[in-house]
Amino acid sequence: MTKDAILDNYKRVLSQQRFALEGLFSSSVSAIEKSNQRPRLGDWSKDIVQAFHESAVTAYASQIYAGCLFLVLDRWIQSLARDFELNVEERLDAGELIGKTPLSRLIWATANNFRHYKEWNQKNTNSQSSMQALNKAGIPDDYLKDICAMDVLILIKPTTYANLEEKVLDIADKLRAKS
Repeated sequence: MTKDAILDNYKRVLSQQRFALEGLFSSSVSAIEKSNQRPRLGDWSKDIVQAFHESAVTAYASQIYAGCLFLVLDRWIQSLARDFELNVEERLDAGELIGKTPLSRLIWATANNFRHYKEWNQKNTNSQSSMQALNKAGIPDDYLKDICAMDVLILIKPTTYANLEEKVLDIADKLRAKS
């Protein structure tokens, strides 16, 4: 199979996943917007403690939705790079810069954060590399003690899922050029 055929196949697969990925994107944005609607102290129509609890749960849900989105995008980029026979550094050095981090590396680091954030206090080589990528993009160390996927999504600044997908397809084109 030619490199162009490989790329076309991956683009087709991503477009087939669009409905689900768009749902994850929309759910994460909707959840964070809802979590920001905290009650005012003078609003006694609802139990304040319950309202703050619901707000915290909704904020956490936004991180989970965004984390799942990054897991899928990271796996897609990894598989494409493998089929192009690119090494890890070639794969991670593609896409626009977010802060000082290439987008492909930021997607990888965010997926790693979602998978392993509870283990990151052990400071192994993989966690250090991911943490550095997130720091260089603009995510402070304090945010890395928990899931930071929604924070990364905010840094990337996609206005819609289609806008995010364009950025990922740009990574794919850059990987094709390297192959």
